[in-house]
Amino acid sequence: MKRITSLLVILSLLLLGGITMGLRTMNPPSDEELEAQIQGAWRMVLRNGSDMEELQLQMVKIVQDGYFMFAYYQEETQSFYSAGGGTYTVENGMYSEDIRFHTIDPNLVGEHVPFSMRVEDNHWYHEGVVSGEELKEVFERADSDGTLDLTGAWESIAYSESDGELHELRERDPQTWKLVTNEFFQWVTFDKRSGDLMACSGGTFQWKDGIYAERISFHQQDTVLTGHRLIWPSEVQGNKWVQTTPLTRGSSEPLRQIWVRME
Repeated sequence: MKRITSLLVILSLLLLGGITMGLRTMNPPSDEELEAQIQGAWRMVLRNGSDMEELQLQMVKIVQDGYFMFAYYQEETQSFYSAGGGTYTVENGMYSEDIRFHTIDPNLVGEHVPFSMRVEDNHWYHEGVVSGEELKEVFERADSDGTLDLTGAWESIAYSESDGELHELRERDPQTWKLVTNEFFQWVTFDKRSGDLMACSGGTFQWKDGIYAERISFHQQDTVLTGHRLIWPSEVQGNKWVQTTPLTRGSSEPLRQIWVRME
């Protein structure tokens, strides 16, 4: 009798588990849930079946508040290879990118590229067709959960030079975007009309007691900076972020850069 009772209990548990799995299958994540799952920094582990470690190549992708950026590089050799980015949407379970700049294939600028996607156990899987070629990528989450006042998508709107005068950036000027998670950052300066990339960099950062410190993992223009730390006094004022550099030779005022959150 006890054996029969135990068997009935096991069967009940198996049945309950099957019902639960069925409900999960019947109720996939909403678009809002999917978008929340992909926020942050990701490190590519597989590209079309090729292991990134075996290729000795690093690729970090940041997805934040409607914007994305990625970069391929080798930190050990101070080598930068390529970068791309733009805006994205999540609709009907699909992740789609609108390319604003792309160094490997400039013809992609202006293109809308959809991907099927899923997130499981801190891995992000997505598949699509890019320039007529099938692309299958697997990413692993790079940073931990959490947000800071700095977390978000930023655009540089003004800066000062050695004369201390503040210069506002105009729509026709090259634009600088910066994406910040709770541990990683990437920035890019590009021509919004042509998509031509002028400079980009990325890495990790720390922010404490008003001091913002970046550790550079790659830099397109100045590879010597790779592995170095850059430090600025920094303050978030509502939707603005003000960075101040130390006094430089010949300047009478600290250099400043002002960022605003992108919508």
